[in-house]
Amino acid sequence: MATLNLHFIGASSMEHDALMLLEDVQHLLPGMRSVDCSFIGLELPKPIGTNERLLLDCCEGCTTAARSRSVEMFKGAYYYFIKTDRNTKPDLAVALQTGHAEEVWKNLDPNNQISYE
Repeated sequence: MATLNLHFIGASSMEHDALMLLEDVQHLLPGMRSVDCSFIGLELPKPIGTNERLLLDCCEGCTTAARSRSVEMFKGAYYYFIKTDRNTKPDLAVALQTGHAEEVWKNLDPNNQISYE
């Protein structure tokens, strides 16, 4: 796998502030050419000036090795994000601070499951 696509569901400014840690993933997995992250959450800061994916600067070693990392933010619920053209199938989706116990989650709308085909 040359690209890793991550979704952080329920992200807030705390996760947004940890963007530099994403480069560590590339250092630990040198075969990983690109890490693309989508931060989705109601508590994210409002994006300034763009809804586009932003390319982040990398260290000299990653730049020389042609590695890249990108990030996009969606201020809103994941339910709405997956209906946009910005949504791509994640390799890993991490649900942060969802506030739902398993019993509550099971009692929600039966269409609450997300399926990528």
